[in-house]
Amino acid sequence: MGLTQLQLNDLSVAKDIGKAFGLLAGLASDRVPIWLLLAVGSLEGLLGYGAQWMVVSGAVAPLPYWQICVFLCLGGNSTTWMNTAVLVTCIRNFRWSRGPISGLLKGYVGLSTAIFTDTCSVLFANDPASFLVMLAVVPAAVCALAMVFLREGTAAADEEDDGRCFAHTAPSRRDR
Repeated sequence: MGLTQLQLNDLSVAKDIGKAFGLLAGLASDRVPIWLLLAVGSLEGLLGYGAQWMVVSGAVAPLPYWQICVFLCLGGNSTTWMNTAVLVTCIRNFRWSRGPISGLLKGYVGLSTAIFTDTCSVLFANDPASFLVMLAVVPAAVCALAMVFLREGTAAADEEDDGRCFAHTAPSRRDR
């Protein structure tokens, strides 16, 4: 695309700025239903990564630099909406086990990202633009599925009932 190293660095910053605006997802999580958080995240991902794929694959003419920055920002911000939806739901459902659930989710995010990246690298080693399609489509499909199944339940009545789910992940308060 004829970009300089400085412009590539700026594009990386644009994606990081998108992640920094994850604060919006956190603020929205108290006011909107979980399915809406997932919908916003999946639509941002489809738009952000989809536009990037169209440019990289040659499906559209190269966009102005500032528009590419905007699409990278959208792509980066999309994950914050999805992660917030899952984290908020789990914390509300397991209020006495916030520490273990946060740790497990953080671990699963890292693991699933590594598996996703390795899978795409194997499947699309000769076609890097396909990785952008996968970044646009797979999270949107997972979000659509999660919209059906991800629900806030009634929080456990006490710590003992809640902690049973995570008995082997962290010591109980009695063991400390």
